[in-house]
Amino acid sequence: MPDNFKFLRKLYRDINSGFSFIQSKSVYLKHPNEIDLAKSEDVYDEAYNKAISLKLPTEEEKQKELIENDLWSKKQEEEISLLGYDIENLTKRKSKLFIRSQIEKFNKDLKEKEDKLLILQKEKDTLLELTAEKYANKKINEFIIMNSFFHDSTLKDKINLENFDYAEEIIEWFTIYNDIVTNFNRENIKKIAIHPMFLNNFILFEKDAYRFYGKPLVELSTFQIEICSYGKYYANIFSVPEADSLDENIKSDPDALSDWYKAFINFKYNKKGSNPTGKGMSFVMGANQKDVNYLNTNENKSKDLNKIAEARGGTLNIGQLANI
Repeated sequence: MPDNFKFLRKLYRDINSGFSFIQSKSVYLKHPNEIDLAKSEDVYDEAYNKAISLKLPTEEEKQKELIENDLWSKKQEEEISLLGYDIENLTKRKSKLFIRSQIEKFNKDLKEKEDKLLILQKEKDTLLELTAEKYANKKINEFIIMNSFFHDSTLKDKINLENFDYAEEIIEWFTIYNDIVTNFNRENIKKIAIHPMFLNNFILFEKDAYRFYGKPLVELSTFQIEICSYGKYYANIFSVPEADSLDENIKSDPDALSDWYKAFINFKYNKKGSNPTGKGMSFVMGANQKDVNYLNTNENKSKDLNKIAEARGGTLNIGQLANI
């Protein structure tokens, strides 16, 4: 049993319950739903307008001021834009690949650019200090915290945090909330959605969130909706016969499984000749048996593709690969 299985199982239990129990406080933290998010948007709009009336600068105004005072530069701002463009472009190009070694290289390049972008954004965010947008987001956080803690598991008896001293106790509630909710990040939810403890049961309910949870979507938490959305996606992938013989490391890794499925579809799409141009999907020199085995096409896997490519001048196009 994986070391993190108990942790994921606890998160899954909480997702199903719609709340998390905080033992140290003997209280219940309600998971947000779509209605809560809609209310928070109203809070944001009201707070933003108030911030503007209080003469707080917008992010755009503050950014301009930072550049004028040489605390930030147009070059740094252009780098943020360029990195965002590169990430979007790499993601689109990666979605057209089916060779594993190429996909892995793209994943590496994406990770490097995403890390650089994150560092730059954090640096800029620190310099921006208090803006109208930050003030509004702060008010959203306060609204969510004030409406998330309950004395009971029915989530009827709300704790009135306004009775607590802000400096000493409210900050503690903020910390508790963030520590709990951070665990329900996208990566952990995907790991649960791909796991048999969820997926097997979800499939039995025909991948229907309403049947699975027994309540309308509007009453589901955002975590419940998200896990069902990913569950439907992964269930569809596992319905492909070729997925049965996948390596367990791929089957248990949400991102690796998604990469495999997109590669598999790309290969099938081009093999059938449904791409009239045939561009952007050629088989390049350097692809090996491991690359083609990755697709689980079960088509003459024993052939050494590099030797075949060498005999045909060094490269194989998609038409030649499909006919091997």
